[in-house]
Amino acid sequence: MQERYYCMDDRASSGFRKIENLLADSSKRIALTLAEREKKIAEIKTCPGPCVNGKVSVGVRSSAKHCEQEVPCPVISMNCAYGIAMRKHRDRTLTELMVAKIGAPRRHVVRLSRFTETIATREAARWSMSGFLVLSGKTGCGKSFAAAWFVNRYLKKQIETTSHCESWELQKLQTVLENTASSVMWSSAQSIVEDKNIATCAKQFQLLVLDDLGKECGLESTQAALRDVICKRYDNELPTLITTELTIPDIAAQYGRAIAERIVGEEEDGGKFVTCGDVSLRLITRSKEGA
Repeated sequence: MQERYYCMDDRASSGFRKIENLLADSSKRIALTLAEREKKIAEIKTCPGPCVNGKVSVGVRSSAKHCEQEVPCPVISMNCAYGIAMRKHRDRTLTELMVAKIGAPRRHVVRLSRFTETIATREAARWSMSGFLVLSGKTGCGKSFAAAWFVNRYLKKQIETTSHCESWELQKLQTVLENTASSVMWSSAQSIVEDKNIATCAKQFQLLVLDDLGKECGLESTQAALRDVICKRYDNELPTLITTELTIPDIAAQYGRAIAERIVGEEEDGGKFVTCGDVSLRLITRSKEGA
């Protein structure tokens, strides 16, 4: 096959060079503009005052002209309404993610922002994290939700003690929350009796939420694991929040009088047994929604 060769004349070659030069100049101007804008943003160290949707204007030079560009404010401050709203949204989102991460049921996590006070949440709020807090009541009375709410409140307190600075140090807060969440464990009683590793961890975590005590398999050998967890946490004075449908006599009959005494504790030890009632909040909510 005969090869064909195409030659570019001088005029076409000159035209391409002009286009290349124009593109190079445009790229250079854009790079300079972006660099100047980043420099202006970096100079903002304190809240510049009221802003619109978290954006502020910075003066940059573009095409030999001075112009104002709107950029995201690098300082989310508590001095402006947008900063307050963003911080609340950030804190709520982070804590809810951490509550879900430790194993709280999703149905409770998604309701945290729609909190309604119940007997269980009120008593959880009064708990000093000393000894055991037992939330007892029938299914649907809000025991497990109160436990999730308490953990969420616990994590929020960590944010409040950390978030002193004006800047929006998301990475720092996330690290603090992850470290705090790593000291909290959520486990059902059934998981503890089924898995020795979970049982071992349950003895050591700073805060344990023991969900649905009494709903595990009722064999003597399996309940021994729960007794061991409760005794270890009692001896080491580690705060433990328990949800159950059992009454105090039920606990004594199922796990022994010694375990019941450890769980209920003395008032000066901070232990507390709360009867949350037998009214199903789920049914009440559904009946209101259907009305």
